[in-house]
Amino acid sequence: MDSPGRYNFKVCVVGDWSVGKTSLIQKFAHDVFIKDYKPTMGTDIVVKDLYLDDGSSVNFMIWDIAGQQKWENVRKRYYAGCSGIFIVYDSTRFTTFQNVKQKWFVEVQDFVEKNIPIMIVGNKSDLEDIRKVKTEDLKKLQEEIGAISSIETSAKTGENVADMFKELGSFLVKIKHAPG
Repeated sequence: MDSPGRYNFKVCVVGDWSVGKTSLIQKFAHDVFIKDYKPTMGTDIVVKDLYLDDGSSVNFMIWDIAGQQKWENVRKRYYAGCSGIFIVYDSTRFTTFQNVKQKWFVEVQDFVEKNIPIMIVGNKSDLEDIRKVKTEDLKKLQEEIGAISSIETSAKTGENVADMFKELGSFLVKIKHAPG
């Protein structure tokens, strides 16, 4: 890339209910953590600019997509025009990790372009004493589904929250300029 530019990307954040999708987005966009959120109704949209190390500016339109079963029939509409996906699980609830592959990856593959960049996000890393998912399991799942990356985060402490967006943003800018 010759000079840094400005980019607009729609990214979707999906995963089971109560894994911390809204908390991650709020920490990234507004640097706040609220312990108790009401469940997302359908979708919420947050816009946030981010400057990458190469000087590029990325404008993220972040779609926080409800994870409850009752929203399953309408979720497919929310994926339209998506540039990248975060699939989030709660590292203290193993079933949410299993659902990354068994539910969310399958849903994403059904409704978006087949080679859309996906990052797996293990949230609630600050709860180490009740952790149910090992880092090795996360890395193995990343390889199995062909995700571009995986990361462990804490919306509460802010650990790796900005990094997950920087990593996806950098990847999206890079593929925007890839030949062919």
